[in-house]
Amino acid sequence: MPTDDRRLLSQATMEHRQRVSCAALCEIRNARGDYLLALNQDRYLRGRYEYTPIGGALTYTSETFLDDFAAIPEKPETRDLRLFIEPARLHQFKMWFMQRTGRETSPFRELQEELVDELGLLDDLKPHDVLIRFRNFLFRERVTARTGVVGVNTHYFHEIYRVEFVSVPKWMKLTQCAADSRGRWVTRADIERGQTPDGIAVDAEILLADR
Repeated sequence: MPTDDRRLLSQATMEHRQRVSCAALCEIRNARGDYLLALNQDRYLRGRYEYTPIGGALTYTSETFLDDFAAIPEKPETRDLRLFIEPARLHQFKMWFMQRTGRETSPFRELQEELVDELGLLDDLKPHDVLIRFRNFLFRERVTARTGVVGVNTHYFHEIYRVEFVSVPKWMKLTQCAADSRGRWVTRADIERGQTPDGIAVDAEILLADR
């Protein structure tokens, strides 16, 4: 683990803080009801093949956010909502998150980055190419496998969005992505089983949950 990561975790542990991670995740389904998932880049770089929902960290926009919650950011150079806060502030943070103010409230930025820049499934993507609808919040607590904080118990605050493609050419290109590409269509059974028929891990059960 890099020195900076160790220092951050040491500080957070010393202060008995809880890790919080907020993300916008996309539910993209085809006519058969299959789900489009992405090869998780963080895990791929560590040699693990695993398909997860398309999406990523939300960012805060409020200039006073860190002070309001006495939060320690996981990566101070970004505005990602991945941070450490005092346990007593978790309920207050949840209420703030559900108000959907002072932070990003769309998955488009991450959707564009993944489909175009990271996965290379599309050449470009514009806001008018897609129709995005908020589906629901989902909160859970589990141990993270993210680089730099592996094994740290994390409170996850998720927003799930349904994404439909208005651009027919772009949609057709996505529907034709090969099973061995960085994007893959999987069935509900694959998600429930936790792997594809050829044995690649799938971590996307969050898309099947209502709350």
